[in-house]
Amino acid sequence: MIYPLAFGAGLLISIGIFVWALLNWPAELSEKGFIVYDLVYAGVGFGFAARSRVREWLVALCLSAVYLMGLAYAVKELLRYDEMYGHLFWITKFYFSSAFLLASVPLAAFVGTRFGSRRTLLRIAPLICLCIVAYIAVIQAHAGLRPAKQSNYSLTLATEPPEQLLAKLDIKVGLQITDEPMHFRYFPSGGGGDGSWSLTVIQKGPNFAPSTNMKIDIDGKELENTMWPINGPNGSSRIDYSSKQDYSEIVNWRIGLSPDLSAALVNARHISMTWGTVDITLSEQQVAGLREFVRAWGKILHDEGVLCTNPNCVQGRFNSSH
Repeated sequence: MIYPLAFGAGLLISIGIFVWALLNWPAELSEKGFIVYDLVYAGVGFGFAARSRVREWLVALCLSAVYLMGLAYAVKELLRYDEMYGHLFWITKFYFSSAFLLASVPLAAFVGTRFGSRRTLLRIAPLICLCIVAYIAVIQAHAGLRPAKQSNYSLTLATEPPEQLLAKLDIKVGLQITDEPMHFRYFPSGGGGDGSWSLTVIQKGPNFAPSTNMKIDIDGKELENTMWPINGPNGSSRIDYSSKQDYSEIVNWRIGLSPDLSAALVNARHISMTWGTVDITLSEQQVAGLREFVRAWGKILHDEGVLCTNPNCVQGRFNSSH
């Protein structure tokens, strides 16, 4: 009856963990709890093996059978979410500490059972080592924010002659990643930079008539970008499509970028813009500066593991394949 009892004990432990999780919902079980789980499973295994001669691996298997079934279901769900979100989470980083913590429970049951069947220093050493490594893994598997990465760039836009329009283009980008190792995932966010391209009109001519569309031609490829006037009382943007609007007095604008703009800027050689009644051509120095800025920011995204190189990856704001 030892092995059915071991299975029942494992079932009771799993039920206890489940009840504890319900009582503390919506807070999730902490990675620190795995040290407690290891000690509990090792202690119960020790108790079964200390009373009679048993097959150590079979007691450990029966004791952790329910846990292993739950772990198999959790891994299945992780793989399903990974597929759903385009294989983004596991591209460049795998959380070995989290994997060790998940695997440490049945391992603790086994080393605890072995120590119970023969109480020697040689058999307690693996249990001590397991607890030490689990403690280190708990530290490494702690969820948290990575340091924010931010980058800014500005350049002056002018028409020919410059009396028609003189404006300043400001680019503010940022990235901050939230690591959730126990879920094998991480989430990128703005990180202090709002990811905005904004334009401020400094000087304009009497015939200047801006529109809510800006066409940017990069080496012969024309990209459509939306111009959002900052005209709300709280600094928000509002476009009225019901009638012809006069935005000539709007000073501050936000640019809604084409999804292909960043990729096109990486190797840009010639850039011109058409906005309402004005045409703007960037100088070679401006094109080179903008190109280097985009490349430098792309390197930051690559170093942080955000750029997706997996062919199955869903392309988005942070995970462009370029």
